[in-house]
Amino acid sequence: MKKIIIYLAIFVFLAGCTGKKNKEVTLEEIPDVNYPPEEAPLSTDEISLTIEENVQEETIIQPEINLSQEEKKLEDERPLIAKKEQKLPKPVIPDEKEKKQDEKFIELLNYFTSWSGEYLLYSAKWNFVNVGKGIIICKEEKNNNGEFYHIVGITVPEGSMAKSGYGYNRVDSFIDKKLKPYYFYSYVKNGEKERTTEIFFNFNKSEYTWNVKKLKKGAVYSNKTQKVKFNGNLYDGMFIFYVLRSADFESYQKFQYPVAMEKIWNLTITRKDKMTKDVPLLGNKEIYLLEPIAESDEGVFRKGKMNIWLTTDKERVPVYLEGRVTLGTAKLSLISKAKINPNEKLDRALISRILNSVD
Repeated sequence: MKKIIIYLAIFVFLAGCTGKKNKEVTLEEIPDVNYPPEEAPLSTDEISLTIEENVQEETIIQPEINLSQEEKKLEDERPLIAKKEQKLPKPVIPDEKEKKQDEKFIELLNYFTSWSGEYLLYSAKWNFVNVGKGIIICKEEKNNNGEFYHIVGITVPEGSMAKSGYGYNRVDSFIDKKLKPYYFYSYVKNGEKERTTEIFFNFNKSEYTWNVKKLKKGAVYSNKTQKVKFNGNLYDGMFIFYVLRSADFESYQKFQYPVAMEKIWNLTITRKDKMTKDVPLLGNKEIYLLEPIAESDEGVFRKGKMNIWLTTDKERVPVYLEGRVTLGTAKLSLISKAKINPNEKLDRALISRILNSVD
């Protein structure tokens, strides 16, 4: 049963098990996350991992190919080597590169401005059975060190497994106004075991420090810290979800993003189609059908493939997510979307209120 619960956690929202639904979702099992510490913990062992510097905020694998249905059929029937021989985008000369980086930054900043204060609430199903809820909130915050964006994703199970302490997850990302991650936090609780992951980014030194603690019955039995070197752009396991929402899927078909966890791994996003669908909560919408492929089981995504329905409008709303899991299919459907009061504090009280606002 424990393995089933782990596999159900395909995305940050997935958790829980079947059973009678609780009257009210509680976050007592999930800690609050405050503004991160000033300094990263001392590294017990330094390792050097590098990635190639990206052309823009992401690596473009290949240009988008707009195909009719008949052309798609012919394209699928061509041998694989023909696809490898497709022409790559023209090299970007230094002036163009700098200009494109500035344009990409402005575009992403505009998205964050519109997304600030947004919450997305999802129901999670395993096959046709409700297993829990998940929420993502993006909020602009401020303290003595300045302004920043705080992104939080939380999943809570329902039923008997919730009472047993299985399937509670929390992921936080703190992003500065230059849209660089500087602190990442992840918490997972399954039964008596807990795991926390912290990442402290230092772009001035092109390195980050991670710390992973494992606990059983509240006692720490493993505590590891290491430094990792990198080149170019880098994202954390929560921030990347918002970056992919801003990608130019009209011009390009595939993107690859470097993601920092205990090691640097690549998240590949492929635009499979563009179509009109009756989507949860919003009705008929034009959507991109996206296929993320992760190389790791760490962070927001899980190793393997899944499908995401992302609206093509300026809001770029992820309305539906689906992936194969043990003994069936996991499905996530948007059930509520709104803005929160900018004066409200992003804490467990606010999150609990939103989670319990929809049955």
